[in-house]
Amino acid sequence: TLIQTVSGQTGQAPQVVSDSSGNGTVVWQQYTGTGVSLAVYAARFDVSTATWNSAIELDSGISASNPQVAVDASGNVIAVWEQASTGAVAQIAVARWSQSTGNWGAPQTVQTSTLRGSNPQLDVAPDGSATVVWTQSEANGNLTIQASRFATATGAWSPPQALSPANGT
Repeated sequence: TLIQTVSGQTGQAPQVVSDSSGNGTVVWQQYTGTGVSLAVYAARFDVSTATWNSAIELDSGISASNPQVAVDASGNVIAVWEQASTGAVAQIAVARWSQSTGNWGAPQTVQTSTLRGSNPQLDVAPDGSATVVWTQSEANGNLTIQASRFATATGAWSPPQALSPANGT
């Protein structure tokens, strides 16, 4: 079944998860047809109708890539990706699909630094709490590992925390 609904554009780097009921979510990056811009799309498989819902664009910048996706025990889904805006380096953004509303929330930037973020990875616990980690290019040229946590109790992401030292030692 074709789920890439943007005609004439190239989709790549798909990631997929399924909940315990068999509903699926796939995210991918797709060339937008303007310059070198990429966008992050998502589509949901509804097991009750055995159909894929229309794909939607998750990102809010000029270029987005490297999406990852995970699901909790209640069927809520979180996607993470690299997000670039005009005149800015890529940062790490997330969006959450709610099982109760059946909708994606607005994208949020979890990386508060203006330094480049890349290679995001994501894990979601059965209770819906989540951890996003990524590589950050520091001003001194070193790379650090950063992390942010999503708390189900507050529905908020924590400020990023450096897990590795910025001086490389």
